Amino acid sequence: MIPLRSSHTVSRIHPVVFGILGLWLVGQIISWIKGPAFIESVAVIPSAFSPLDVVRAIPFHESFFSTLASMLYFWVFGPAIFEFFKGTWITIASIGATVLTLWLFSLVHASAGAPVLSSDAFLGFYLGAFMRKDIWGTVDTLVVGPFWIKVFSVPSYVLLFFWFFYLLIGNLIMDPPFSDAPMLYLIPLVGFLVGFAYASIPKTSVQL
Repeated sequence: MIPLRSSHTVSRIHPVVFGILGLWLVGQIISWIKGPAFIESVAVIPSAFSPLDVVRAIPFHESFFSTLASMLYFWVFGPAIFEFFKGTWITIASIGATVLTLWLFSLVHASAGAPVLSSDAFLGFYLGAFMRKDIWGTVDTLVVGPFWIKVFSVPSYVLLFFWFFYLLIGNLIMDPPFSDAPMLYLIPLVGFLVGFAYASIPKTSVQL
C-alpha cells in the first residue's frame, strides 16, 4: 500500500511542510556525497547522549528507501497536521519531542554504542499528532494486487501499520553499524506516543 492523499482537505500547504521535505532531501544528497562515515559522525550514540546530536541527526536517514518512505508519509499527512495545529508551536514541540524520545531510548539502552538517527522519532511525533485528530479518516491509497493496481480509500490507522512495515524493510536493509543498534522500533514508537500525547493536551489543537 502506498498512501497518496489524505481525505482531509487543506486550505494551503504550510511552508514548514516544504521545509521538512527539503531538509530530508538535502540530507539524502549530503549522505550520497559524504558517504556512510559522515552519517555515523552526525548520529546519536546512546551511551554518550547529547541533545545537540539528536537535532543534528534529524535530516538524515540510514538509506534512500527510508528517506523516500519518510518524505511520502510526511507529504500525505503533513499538510493536515498544520491545519490542526499552530505551525510554530508544533514545530518547536516536534524538535523537543525528538530529543525526549532519543533521551528515553538512551536510558533504556545506556550502554549501547551503535549509532542511531532521529528522523524516525521526528516523523513519528507528527504521525502521532495526526492520528489523535483524524485516526478514523481515510487516505487515498495505491494498492497493488496480482495483475491489478487500484486506488482505494483506506483508514488512516491502516497506513500507520504500513509505516511500521516500511520501517521494518528499512531495518532489514540497514548496514552496520546502524543495524547493530538494539530495539530500533522503540524510537518511532515512542515518538508516535509523544505526538499522540501532545495532541491530547488542551489548546494545542488551535487551527491556523
